[in-house]
Amino acid sequence: MNWDALASLSEHWVTKVFVVALLVVMINMLLVRLLSRMHAAVDSSRNVWDDALFRAAVLPVRVFTWVQGIAIAAGFVEPLPQDELFALIGPARKVAVIGIIVWFLLRLIAEVSKGVVRRGHAEDRRYDDTTVEAISKLLRMAVFITGGLVTLQTLGFSISGVLAFGGVGGLAF
Repeated sequence: MNWDALASLSEHWVTKVFVVALLVVMINMLLVRLLSRMHAAVDSSRNVWDDALFRAAVLPVRVFTWVQGIAIAAGFVEPLPQDELFALIGPARKVAVIGIIVWFLLRLIAEVSKGVVRRGHAEDRRYDDTTVEAISKLLRMAVFITGGLVTLQTLGFSISGVLAFGGVGGLAF
């Protein structure tokens, strides 16, 4: 076995992984600056929706950047033939993206409900806090269940049985 050739091969993918990691750090720093500038503009408006959208998206966007960077860097790693772990990179990336989208939607629902209640109290509109909270919980449950079903479908499980059972259970209820 030629150890020099093996060492140069490993240096090749190590360099690529280092460059991807460096790029992800730089993109994340740029995102932090951009988001801090956007924060001032969003806070100056009286619109509930842009405040909620911004607050809900800040952390998921940053995590999404890291997830994509890690997945790209893992794709550059040249695994040994017996490494089965690298076959999980694609599905793990898909599940992580679905999780980030679900996380964003759950945060958005929470922020909108808080904003609606806060704005209703500030403008002497009487929104029923209980109704807003009930709708918020229903929406969060729907997003969570849909995210779980999409994740199962992405991983290759057939969700038709689960959906049929849910339909029959809904009719019985």
